[in-house]
Amino acid sequence: MPCEEVDIVGAMSTLPGKIERNDPCPCGSGKKYKKCCMGKEQPAPAAASVAYTNYRGEEARFDPTAADRDAEKLKTLLDNLHYKREVGLKKGIQSLQEIYDHFSALQSHFTSRASCQKGCSYCCGLHITTSRLEAEFARLYMQSVFDPAARESILGRIRNNREHYLSQEELESLQHDPAAVDQKLDAYLAKQITCPFLSGEGACTIYPVRPFNCRSLVVVSHPDDCRAHRGTHLKLYNINDYVLASIANLSRKVFGENEGERHFPAWFVGGFES
Repeated sequence: MPCEEVDIVGAMSTLPGKIERNDPCPCGSGKKYKKCCMGKEQPAPAAASVAYTNYRGEEARFDPTAADRDAEKLKTLLDNLHYKREVGLKKGIQSLQEIYDHFSALQSHFTSRASCQKGCSYCCGLHITTSRLEAEFARLYMQSVFDPAARESILGRIRNNREHYLSQEELESLQHDPAAVDQKLDAYLAKQITCPFLSGEGACTIYPVRPFNCRSLVVVSHPDDCRAHRGTHLKLYNINDYVLASIANLSRKVFGENEGERHFPAWFVGGFES
């Protein structure tokens, strides 16, 4: 499990960009900027910033103005959802998709130098907790995209591994002992129980509707470090906890206050029918 974070907010470092009037012109003419190209250029893009340097030494640069704008859009969406009352399933799924889309827009500013790629599936052995709403979104997707044989194959893998799944009640009973919770989660990851939604090539078969806890994890260290529990992943604007709380709150507005959370595959032990 990745054990270090790159905090984007704290890691921004603006690159030099502004040319003063009396500086040598960057075109190489030997003249001063004010006597040469000043006023003739196309408007310069916003100064880039460095989010992080990956394990290859490559800098991931981004436009902080655009990233801040997308972060504010996501926060505004979450704030607005907070004040809604009861929500129907259709509207709940629509709002969940909007959360995913807004988060993806923010995340896209920082993934150019990420290590994660199709087929790299070590993190898919994590214990992934989700609300019922995220499970229902995935269920509807599987019902519309997968044929009965494919759904039955996935269900078989879920049922074969269900005895290993950690219950939410078990984890909540240890909430006053974070070290014990971490020990449980690390022990589960060490088993490397294959996610039932992975293809034989290690690709996610429900990628468009994967839960937030899956889509939010982006690693920038060497892929081998994940297996050694030394990975480094992105932490965007300290917003992940707010997103998760908002999704859980939205789920309660759809299904009622008594709906809790479960390990993602555990939602489907009873099948994929409504």
